[in-house]
Order: sequence, then structure tokens, then C-alpha cells
Amino acid sequence: MHVKGDKAMTWTSASETARFRAAMEEQQRERLGAVIKQRRDYKGWTEARLAQESGVSIETISRLENAKTENPRDHTISSLAAAFEMTQRRAGRPPAIPSGDGRTHPDPA
Repeated sequence: MHVKGDKAMTWTSASETARFRAAMEEQQRERLGAVIKQRRDYKGWTEARLAQESGVSIETISRLENAKTENPRDHTISSLAAAFEMTQRRAGRPPAIPSGDGRTHPDPA
């Protein structure tokens, strides 16, 4: 236990840290998969069309969308981002949704 001022703070164990890290990584995989699916749906593309546009296999796209790929390669993310005409840095953000007034608004999801 570490004491700082009058408050006692406990350090997390290695197993707690590992569980936390695994949960964060799972959330990131799910977020990435959701973004890929949102952008694909927004364009009206099937997985096959995205595969054709990006050069990424249908199997890999499906695994990414379903959060089954633990560590996607940078070139895979770059290829998908290029197919969606976006930068890799923006690949983790949800797509802008066109509104009826001609402007776009961030997807609230």
C-alpha cells in the first residue's frame, strides 16, 4: 500500500492490470470494427466491394468488423482508410452523417 497525504492508495496487481489492458484492447477492436462497418454501410458497399477497393481480403474485413483480429497491421488499416478516402489517423473516428440542411454532423454513435 502506498500512502499519499492522508489517503491510502493500493497498487493494482499484475493480474488486475492485465485484465484492464485486455478489456481496453477489446474495446478498441470493437470500436475499429464498428467504424469500418459504419463507413462501409454509409458508402453502400458490401464486404466484397470494400475488399476490391482496398485490396484487403473479405475474411480480414469480416474479422475486423467482428473484433476477431487482435493486432491489425498498419498497412491493412492504411489500405482501408485509403479506400474510404480518409487518413489513417481519422480511421478511428465515426463518419460524418449528412443532414437535411446540406451540412454534415459527426455520427453520435
